[in-house]
Amino acid sequence: VDQADVSISRWDGAQFHSLVTSATLPPGISPAGPEGILNVSANAPGTRVYVMFTSLTVPAGIPQRLSPRPGADAWQVLYRYDFNGVALSNPQPVTALQVRSDGHTGGGLVVLDDDSVLVSTGDNGDAGEDGREYTQDATNHLGKILRVTPANGSAAVVAVGIRNPQRLTINPNDGDPRLDFTDIGGWVAEELNS
Repeated sequence: VDQADVSISRWDGAQFHSLVTSATLPPGISPAGPEGILNVSANAPGTRVYVMFTSLTVPAGIPQRLSPRPGADAWQVLYRYDFNGVALSNPQPVTALQVRSDGHTGGGLVVLDDDSVLVSTGDNGDAGEDGREYTQDATNHLGKILRVTPANGSAAVVAVGIRNPQRLTINPNDGDPRLDFTDIGGWVAEELNS
């Protein structure tokens, strides 16, 4: 993934092959800022790939969650693709989250066994902010981990008070699975959560 170049490639052991480029973006996406592609995650069999784009526009017909934070200027748009091991196809928009692109954007993404997707959004604050009331208010998506159902784009808040997680991983933990993530500060991970 090249976030700024807005491209995704696959490696076949000898060379890279383009899967998404700025010329092959799905309908409704107009890349915004240095993270045109925020993150990518696949289901366990590798047959579905989810991509979170940062966009100035939103495709029609999907849920849109508005940001309560002043200065919201972009959208994190989740797309689902089919993947046959060689190429991505059938891009389907899932949901859109309004964000302030110059604040903590977060971007963690992981697909669960039931094909729902955990999405972490940043608090959209600056380095000197603590997330303010936005992260504790369960009626918005800022500073949360959301469980998104791709079939209808619905989202449920599963964790609040998250500052800026950029990677989510499922740790099997000897049969007691955990969601592990770091909460990123200005230059280093400030905490590890499980």
